[in-house]
Amino acid sequence: MKTIAAILFLAVLALAGHRKSFVKVLPSRAASFFFLTGTEFLLVGYLLGDSFLGILDAATLDQVRPFLIVGLGWIGLLAGIQLEWKALGMFGRTSYLWILLYGCCVLFLVSVGLYGLFHIWFPSDPQLGLAVAVLAVTALCTAQASIALWMQHVSKQKRPLGLMLQFVSSVNDVIAIVLFGLLVGFYQPAQGGIGLPLLPLQKFVLSLLLGALMGLLLLMLFRTRLGEVDKVLIVIGLVLFGGGMAYLLGISPLLLHLVAGMVLANLSLKSEETFQLLMCIERPLYLIFLMIAGAYLRIGSPLVVLLAVAYALIRALSQGVAGRVFLRRAFPDAENPPTRALGWGLTSQAGLGVALAVHFHLWIADPSSLPILNITFSVLLLAILLNELISPFGLAYVTKEK
Repeated sequence: MKTIAAILFLAVLALAGHRKSFVKVLPSRAASFFFLTGTEFLLVGYLLGDSFLGILDAATLDQVRPFLIVGLGWIGLLAGIQLEWKALGMFGRTSYLWILLYGCCVLFLVSVGLYGLFHIWFPSDPQLGLAVAVLAVTALCTAQASIALWMQHVSKQKRPLGLMLQFVSSVNDVIAIVLFGLLVGFYQPAQGGIGLPLLPLQKFVLSLLLGALMGLLLLMLFRTRLGEVDKVLIVIGLVLFGGGMAYLLGISPLLLHLVAGMVLANLSLKSEETFQLLMCIERPLYLIFLMIAGAYLRIGSPLVVLLAVAYALIRALSQGVAGRVFLRRAFPDAENPPTRALGWGLTSQAGLGVALAVHFHLWIADPSSLPILNITFSVLLLAILLNELISPFGLAYVTKEK
């Protein structure tokens, strides 16, 4: 009964957050920007969890775990359906090389910085490398919705900067999902699941094959004459099935649904209509996902806050430095000269960043494991909140807008 009441309560909060906003009462764009992205619902979930109200206690969270699996699949599907080859070819092939080098540089700088920092408190922890790898891969993620929201209020002359930022974000998100899919292959599911006696590369290939099959099933669905509501319900069912299957087999649902979305986007004749159909329930579903994820947040000591602040700063500095070196070369024909500052506009980390944190918590972070894995999830969520607070300043620096 408590689980049903909690689900209804989350649904009401999500619908209220979807339809109403109080950002008009806030004094600045930077302050209102945080609430426009919906990331504050992580804090709402934290308040609903065991740390405060206890509405989403441990027993209830176990019961609502399917919502997290659906959310992971939905985020992966939306990320994949935006990867249409025609749209991705607008900047030329050499752009991919420089963006890839940018991503590798961010990974290297974040890994080195975090390894030195974590080694101070966890010098002999055998899972130190895993924690650093998860944080470094997640550092590549950027919330495209945040970029789009900011670019709505800049002059038309600077709108191309938004396209560049979203393009870099799309490529880096794919890199992050692929790397995380490979990382998951080294571990059996931590909290349930049967796993598979396969090598990591075999699990990765299996994810690609199942994702392609899921994409073909979705393609057949969208070619039928069903109504929009029926299609949305069937898609939710397929995403839940795909996510549950990935959870049981010990493979990445994000990677599986990313591939499914790519197949759907590039083989469907009405990919834009399909995307809009999926987006019609994206925000309330995402808000429920955020609240459940926030309920898992544990701030047991000042060390968690300290590491989160350090992670956010290391990530932002790494993006700024790498962007200045590589992204300025990724768009040689750009009309706007400040492309060397693009890295500072990629600090927003919500969306896929939260999804990877939840993915890590469900698949890899065993609650009975060593301390470093127990705090990595909380460090990630806190850092994501911090990055949402500082991202308007980075975007303002790139666009030279106040």
